[in-house]
Amino acid sequence: IEGKESVKDYMNGNRHSMKIRNDTIFYSGRSISATDSIFYWYFGMMTASGDSIAEYKYPMIHLKDGDVLNYGIVLTGGSEAILWGEGIDNRQPNPTDVPYRSVFYRVGFDGSVRSDVIWYERNTHTSRRMSDAATDIDGNAVFGYMAIEGAIRRYFIKLLPDNTVTTGVYVDVANAGLDDPRI
Repeated sequence: IEGKESVKDYMNGNRHSMKIRNDTIFYSGRSISATDSIFYWYFGMMTASGDSIAEYKYPMIHLKDGDVLNYGIVLTGGSEAILWGEGIDNRQPNPTDVPYRSVFYRVGFDGSVRSDVIWYERNTHTSRRMSDAATDIDGNAVFGYMAIEGAIRRYFIKLLPDNTVTTGVYVDVANAGLDDPRI
């Protein structure tokens, strides 16, 4: 969006950070604060002409405890968004051997926090990377990722309203050079 540098800054490195519903643009991103060394995720809304409606920031994890990348946003039913990405949560046991985990965070359009940070990891999928998100017919967030488990597989998981994650279907892929799964 021309002339809106604050929005442009949030977009750097976030391939899926904007969604449009009616005439409102929703965006998400991340930054690290130099004053407190905490990774923050952002959630904001603006009009189609680029005027700010609201913007909120949420502390995710301290730099010494890990890292969280913000990949995007999913708009669920009603006035709720799920910010999503991946990260390393070194607060868990055996911090020297911590794989990337999926990270989800529910927020309201009014800036309210609707869940704690939700970390999801299937230990057998230490090589996986999330690549896309959408909303299913029931209004739940669905995510795609690739994992290597002897074979290269494209998985789809679902975040339910009670914040549990279910593993959906997977497809074996013969060619590792294929693009990441899109929903």
